[in-house]
Parts: sequence; structure tokens; C-alpha cells
Amino acid sequence: MSELLLDLARVLLAVGSLAALGWVVDRALVRLEPSGARWPLRMLLAIAAVSTTLAQPIFAALALGVVGALRLEQLRARRAEERAAAPMLTGRVVAIVVVTMTALVASRPPAALYWDELVWLAKARLAAPDPRFLVAEALRAGTNVMPLAYPLLHPIAVALLGGLSTAPRAAVLGSEAMTIGVGSLFVLLALESAATTRVRRALGIAALVAATPLVLVHLRSAYVDLETGMLAASLALALERRHVRSAAVIAVLLVGLKDEGIAHVLAVTGAFVIADWRRERPKARSALVALGAGAAAFVAWRIRVHASHAGVGDHTIGLPHIARVGLVLSLLLRQATDLVSWGPLWVVTGGLVLAVAARFVRLDVTTRRRLGSLALQALFLFGAIVAGSDRVAAFAESGTLVPRLLVQLAPMALLLMAGALALPPQRRG
Repeated sequence: MSELLLDLARVLLAVGSLAALGWVVDRALVRLEPSGARWPLRMLLAIAAVSTTLAQPIFAALALGVVGALRLEQLRARRAEERAAAPMLTGRVVAIVVVTMTALVASRPPAALYWDELVWLAKARLAAPDPRFLVAEALRAGTNVMPLAYPLLHPIAVALLGGLSTAPRAAVLGSEAMTIGVGSLFVLLALESAATTRVRRALGIAALVAATPLVLVHLRSAYVDLETGMLAASLALALERRHVRSAAVIAVLLVGLKDEGIAHVLAVTGAFVIADWRRERPKARSALVALGAGAAAFVAWRIRVHASHAGVGDHTIGLPHIARVGLVLSLLLRQATDLVSWGPLWVVTGGLVLAVAARFVRLDVTTRRRLGSLALQALFLFGAIVAGSDRVAAFAESGTLVPRLLVQLAPMALLLMAGALALPPQRRG
């Protein structure tokens, strides 16, 4: 019991320290948009700053220069921006969300249960004595750090949130703290987007449909797929409100979290650019800023990977293997109709997409952006299996990959359903 209390105290101190560092970085440089979700985002901002400084120092230096150059313009625009900002969530709502998310995540067993949990947590424990050691080891030729050349933000974040302790329980607690931060960010942004009673009710119904068994399993594990999906959905929500700086931070976090992160950034920002280039140029430009931030972080990491001569890893894209298209479609159909794992989530989502395609349902512009984001996310993720390495195809065929990619899509599917449910009835005649 005394060891558990010590680990908890260490994690709370680490969370408080990172939140304080995020507050300093925000106030001094970034100036995140006023929002009830700014508090968890500040902690994630500190994690992004530390991780990119360690793993991508050139990108960190360039980002610091760009942010510093924009600081004067932000100071001039601050007063007008704060006057025009939408009302923030109350402190009580923020506290309820964080406490609820903590209760859900903390209900997990205090040890690793699944294969990839062992991999993620082992990397975090390697980073705990000194995160620079993990970066050097991950980029060393012949390294045993798996997967080869994978982004390192998550293990560094877990090590920091775990108080830089090598104890297994500290790594689990650090992983839980990361999930709570990302989950709170997503939920708070979703609540801020629910401006009317109708939208709030629709969001609640959609959340019940999306709270499927497999999603809840991932919420209570050290897997990173659900965190990736929640960050992708958070990116869409930030862009909907033109929170440019928040969107840029989220894009950098996404790219640093998983290899698939860049696909989500491309999909979400691409959907906004396509939808808004003629209608709302400022919103399209905001999407391009977020895309630029994510793409710069991605390129900086790949340059360092190639410069290290450690290899490029298995997650590479080549020419499409047309023979795999049938495999991917059959696996998708099998998973989407697995009601034991998914409940009605994908059946409802698929029905909505078909109804929109047949013009039985007409969506507003916000929900159309979400539908475009979900469609592009699915196209990029499952297209990567078709054009990926043989090892990736083998994972897909074994049944371990497609469910995890669908977990990444679940938060955006929730937002899509909420937007469709909130629409007023259509009059015909």
C-alpha cells in the first residue's frame, strides 16, 4: 500500500509539474484559444514540447522560431479574440468530466494484460531514467526497441507522467494519466460544440451507441489506438471553432503518437480544406496551418530516422497490392457486423452513410465535414494495408489490425452520429 501511495504521489506531482510547464509555455508563447478544454491541452502541450525537443530538436527549434515570430501578432489580436470567444464550460462541468474519465480509466487492473501493452509500457520504462536514452536506443542500428523507427511521444509522455520511475505500476499510472488527459480534451471539446439542448441530447445518444465493448476495453488499457482516435476527433472539433493554435498542437501530438497519426491529420485537415475552400476560406486556411504543423513534425522525425541508418521499419507504403482489396473489405464487413464487440456502432454509422448517399438525409456543413473526415480516415488507414508491407498485411489477415483501426475511427463516428441526430426533421413536399 505504501508503494502504491508513493507511485500515486509521484504521478500527481508529475501531472502538476507538466500542467504548470504547459501553462508557462502557453502564456509565454502559444496563447491557446479560450476554452474549457485548455487545461488538459496545456498538459499535452508540455508533453509535446518536451518530446519534440528530445526526439526532433531541429523541428523544436524551428517551431520555437515560428511561434516567437507570431507572438506579437497574437498579442495585438488578443483582446478582440477574447471578446469574440464562445462561452466556456463552467469549472463544475470540467471537473465532472475529468473525475468521470479518471474513474473509468482507473478501473483497469494495475498491470499489463495485452501483448502491445507490454511493448508500450516497456518503452516507457526504458525512457524513465532518462528519456534521451530511449531516443538514442530507438535510432540505433540493430536496436531491440519495437516497432523500429516508431514515433516516441507516447513512451516519453508515460515516463514523464509516471514521475520518471522505472516501476511497472508507475508506467501503468502514467499511461492512465495520458489517457485521462486526451479523453478529457475530447469530451470537453465535444461538449463545447454542443451549444443547444438538441445537440447535447444528440451527443449523449451517440455516446451511448459508441460506448461499445471494444472501445471500453481500449479505454481501460495501455493501447494508444483510442487516444489516437480521440485526438483526431479533437482536431476536427478545434478546426470547427477555428482554434488554430490548439489544432496545430493536436496535429503535432497525433503525429508523435503513432505512425497512423499523419494519416489522421491529412484526412481531417483535407476534409476541411475540400469543404471550406470556396465557402469559408479562413477555416480552410486554419486547416492548412494544422496540416503544416503536423507535416513538419512528421518530416522532421523521418529525416532523423533516415539519418540514423537504423532502418525505416515495417510501416512503409509502396505500390498497392490489388489482391488485398478483397481481403480488407471482407475483414471490414466481418468486424462491422460483429455486434458482440461493437454493438450497433458500425451498423448505425453505415446506415447513416448509405442514407446520405441516397439523399434520404441531408447534413449540415459541420456534419458533412465530419463525414468527409471519417471517409478519408478510413480510406487512408485501410488503404495503407493495401499498399503496406507484407508484415502489415499478415497482421491484418490474422485479425489483430482491423479492429484497432476501427477503434481509431470510433470517436469521429460518434461526432458524425451526434451531428446527424441533432438535425431538425426534414420537411418534404
